[in-house]
Amino acid sequence: MTASGAPPVIRSESVTLFHLFCGGRFQVPWHQRRYDWKPEHVGELLHDIDEAINASRECYFLGTVILVKSGDRQWLINDGQQRMVTLSLICARLRTLFTDQNDSLREHLSLRVLFDVDEDRTDVLETIDQQISRVTSPRDDKTRYNQIIRGRKIGTNGKLTQAWHEIDAFVVGMGLERSRDFFDFIRTKLELACLYIPDSVDPNSVYETINCRGKRLDDVDLIRNHLYSYFNPDNETPRREAVHDGLESIFTRLRNNSRFTDYSRCYFQSRYGFLQKSNFYRETRQNIQVNADKSEQRKKTRSDYAFSLVEDFCDREKLALFRAISDANRSDQFVAEFIKSSGQTTSKRNAFTFLKELHTYKVTHPLIFALFVRYIKETNDRRRRNLAKWIHVRIMHITSFVMRTAFVAPKFEPSHFESDFSNLAERVISTKVVREVNIDDRLKDCDSHGVLNDFYAFWICLMISDT
Repeated sequence: MTASGAPPVIRSESVTLFHLFCGGRFQVPWHQRRYDWKPEHVGELLHDIDEAINASRECYFLGTVILVKSGDRQWLINDGQQRMVTLSLICARLRTLFTDQNDSLREHLSLRVLFDVDEDRTDVLETIDQQISRVTSPRDDKTRYNQIIRGRKIGTNGKLTQAWHEIDAFVVGMGLERSRDFFDFIRTKLELACLYIPDSVDPNSVYETINCRGKRLDDVDLIRNHLYSYFNPDNETPRREAVHDGLESIFTRLRNNSRFTDYSRCYFQSRYGFLQKSNFYRETRQNIQVNADKSEQRKKTRSDYAFSLVEDFCDREKLALFRAISDANRSDQFVAEFIKSSGQTTSKRNAFTFLKELHTYKVTHPLIFALFVRYIKETNDRRRRNLAKWIHVRIMHITSFVMRTAFVAPKFEPSHFESDFSNLAERVISTKVVREVNIDDRLKDCDSHGVLNDFYAFWICLMISDT
């Protein structure tokens, strides 16, 4: 009870695995990523539980899950998908063992964890195809998950399959008696702290509060979560699923969280200007909200702005630009095309050389990215060639500034120039005539060491970069 005597709106409870799963049905929300645990994560959980059993511990605590009410005894898993899915896979593999060994009691208990059946039902295994699973996994994993928990054969691809093989090897290694002890322990002594959130409370605010205290969740995950909130689940399902698929495709192409974060910072700083790394999520969210509100003044909805923003963020050409900037690959098709347009095919000091020298200086990426975006947007061939020549000179000056400053400055900190480069990038993107953005003058304003006037340092820098 609260101080006023009213019951708390958000209810918290520590529950055992069996109590949690048998208390209802759980769906992974549409916007959550598919199952993403690697075999080593699954193996760590299995061995940790096994150690707890060996130490005769009273319980094994598996952290907090956030559940959002979506109906009678139905909940959305706002946080905790990976653990709940993994635990159900463990129970599914143990159920197969108990069925083979005619352990009817544990077979029935494990089936109750997996399927929404009454306690007194004894025909569950015979009617397994008609049973409703306790957990509904994301749509990309749904078919494979249902095959696994129903004991059917599965293929060899996918994170769920890899997790299943890890669990299978562990159970086979334990043997029957040890497996019984293992199941009894996770059923009665494995505990989770559950936050039950009513549908009247915004789950995103709870999610953000938990993950913005202490060790932060990745900013890009919080930004994704914020973007999803712009779409009404009652009448904008196709658009919000398109947003989700687009963001997932970018994550898949970049292959890891670090690259996704780098691309996000590069993109949003070229669009909104400087965003502090320590406050990246909040400042990006604020910019999205302000611009979404402005879109209403132009007789568009806030979700229209969010949808067009994600479309632009997921544009294949922009992703190719980021790869060209961050990888500095000589064979990159875009780089080769730009060098040809700029008339620098025979010069050693061409776009590839500049990108190679700058690719580790991430503070320059938003500005280089913005310049290239303006280049690809120009559709007139003649203006495109002239713009390429102008951009080539600007990137040459940026490269010269960074290389010479790094050589001359006693303690060169690229971060000192991040705000200047990011704000220039925003002007390059937003201005009508890109040539009106005077990048050269801004570089001179940043030149606290006077290296742009130091002829000797300039040639030393060129010799270093050419070797």
